[in-house]
Amino acid sequence: VDILVSGEGEDNMPVALPNDILVPFEQYLRAHKPAGIQMEINSYNPDDIRIYMSIQYDRLIMNDNGTLISNNGQHPVEDAIKSYLRSIEYGGVFNKTKLIDVVQKAEGVQDLILSSVSAKPSGDAPYTEVKSNNYPAVSGAFNAVDLRNTITYVTSL
Repeated sequence: VDILVSGEGEDNMPVALPNDILVPFEQYLRAHKPAGIQMEINSYNPDDIRIYMSIQYDRLIMNDNGTLISNNGQHPVEDAIKSYLRSIEYGGVFNKTKLIDVVQKAEGVQDLILSSVSAKPSGDAPYTEVKSNNYPAVSGAFNAVDLRNTITYVTSL
């Protein structure tokens, strides 16, 4: 039985459990498991995911940097992406279509083009392009990386 566990970090995002919590948890499970059951217990930082997209926005609602005119601190597209990633059940799968659906509902968004998505397990592994519609995280969770530089905003003509 493979078991992935996590803690809760900044913005309620999953993070790897520190050893002072993971080790006692693992000892407890091993002491209380049914006889003969083999277990592999791991805790990883979320997989990094880079989302490259172009957002066509409403100039009356949003600035060209993705902030709302009515509230300069709020980035509705970035917030929608982070909210979607948080909503994926731990151990679940990232889905491009669901991402597009969520972003299209963000305030000020008129349309979008999803150029590409790349992902990698946390650590030094290289990014690989997600060619299919789904990407199952190695760690069980996802962390959006560098959204301010991977999302471009264009106005409609």
